Amino acid sequence: MSIACTMHTIKCRHATRSSAGFTLIELLVASTALLLIMFVIFSITDKTSDMWKNASLKIRQFRASRQAFDSMTQRLSDATLNPYLDYEYPLKSDGSPDTSKAPTRYVRQSELRFISGYAKELLGTPSVHPTHAIFFQAPLGYTENKKYGSFENLLNTWGYFIEFGDDMDHRPPFITESLAPRRYRYRLKEMMEPSENLTLYSYTSGHVDNDPTKPPRNLSYFTNPALTGLTQPSGLTPSGSGKEWFTTPLQPDRKLTRPVAENVIALILQPRVSLAEENLAGTMLAPTYNYDSTAVRTNAALNSRNQLPPIIQITMVVIDEASASRLDKGPIPPDFGLSTLFQDATKYDLDLKTLETTLAARNIGFRTFTIALTIKGAKWSRDQVN
Repeated sequence: MSIACTMHTIKCRHATRSSAGFTLIELLVASTALLLIMFVIFSITDKTSDMWKNASLKIRQFRASRQAFDSMTQRLSDATLNPYLDYEYPLKSDGSPDTSKAPTRYVRQSELRFISGYAKELLGTPSVHPTHAIFFQAPLGYTENKKYGSFENLLNTWGYFIEFGDDMDHRPPFITESLAPRRYRYRLKEMMEPSENLTLYSYTSGHVDNDPTKPPRNLSYFTNPALTGLTQPSGLTPSGSGKEWFTTPLQPDRKLTRPVAENVIALILQPRVSLAEENLAGTMLAPTYNYDSTAVRTNAALNSRNQLPPIIQITMVVIDEASASRLDKGPIPPDFGLSTLFQDATKYDLDLKTLETTLAARNIGFRTFTIALTIKGAKWSRDQVN
């Protein structure tokens, strides 16, 4: 009886233990479910990691562009013309002022300059210098000689433009082409003329050939700029402006330019007044994007003569390095269709959308930076007709 009971107990226990276990099929189903859950978790983790890496890569890629954009806008906001009122005299037969006669009125004058517009007009070679460029003076205190370093507000001539080319001029000497091939890219260039070597006044003050009997160099005093003896850029109307004050610092032997950001393919600069001023004038300040502080306009509300634009809308389009590397075909610049864009300011939104659509269609990663920048030194006046 005891043995039977023991056996019965064992049997009972065995039966109980058997009913509490899992079958092989149940174990296989559970394992499969666990594997599926782990696969989903790992997939989500992997995708999240990839997204984080891509986002971090894009942030790093465009960080230099953002820093360059911020630096450019900060310096541009300090632009100055330092205008003053001076006599305007009747003109001689050659178009120069006749100071032997009584002045006719007071007009704005300045020896400083501000010019922006098509880079192809200001610098030439549209494929190498796409979209727009800008040059101006600002009290930035940049000097090459350390003994002038304490003068923080010395005047400089400054400028920004896009240029396509290789990187050989910007490499350390020990990185030769045999170590690393040339990298052809569009780059945002910054031109910086140090205060101690400022050439501006040799073109905007005094007289032609330094001869007091000849017309003044300052185009602001002059209705016929051709008589100054300075070259004129085409496409800047009606009076034009001499270019030597910024083309001289741009000469390669001066070595006053440097790249501040790579893969910048478009720089759009639109000088503007307030919307109320534009409505009053019935047109935009720079309908073709060109602005010249020596140009004369008969509409007093939009007369740029010796005036800074109160607002500049700045747009910069940058592509990522992966796309730029894929498009690198040596000295042949990639064509983004920019030659027909950003020539009519009324079509700005349409042109920008066209460019962004073109880049997206070609699977080119890009980022667009935009700001409506207020120039601190601008004091717009509607008092002077020409």
